[in-house]
Amino acid sequence: MTESQDREFEETEGTPLSIDPILKTFVRFAEEQDFSLGVTLTIHGLLIAGNIISYHKYLEGSAQGFKSATGNQEISQILAESYRNANQEYLKIRREKGLEELPPTLYIHLSNARFMFGNRIVQTGSYWRGRLDEVDGFFLGIIES
Repeated sequence: MTESQDREFEETEGTPLSIDPILKTFVRFAEEQDFSLGVTLTIHGLLIAGNIISYHKYLEGSAQGFKSATGNQEISQILAESYRNANQEYLKIRREKGLEELPPTLYIHLSNARFMFGNRIVQTGSYWRGRLDEVDGFFLGIIES
């Protein structure tokens, strides 16, 4: 066994695994290399499909999405500005501390998210954020309608 396989079994011995180490690796790689990867997640029986993206891209895309999400221009500008500020602070910290100092990988971020209920797919095209420890399973690729 490789060292990483040994660690994977050590983490699960006697305790349930809370975050899938393979999925966590994909999320971490998206964060470090700023790439996207199509994935379908199973979370408590719900299927969520989209492209894994970095936290930076999630904040950037969400800030742009506030323009169409609210009926009030002033509120959407305030929300978008707060996301832009958080994004700038995050990028500043990354530059100062380097990639080795990234915060723990606890969340997954998707772009072009789609939600599947039974045989119905809801095409939202939105940005989505979820806790990695809530993901029951996953596969690479996106279920198409």
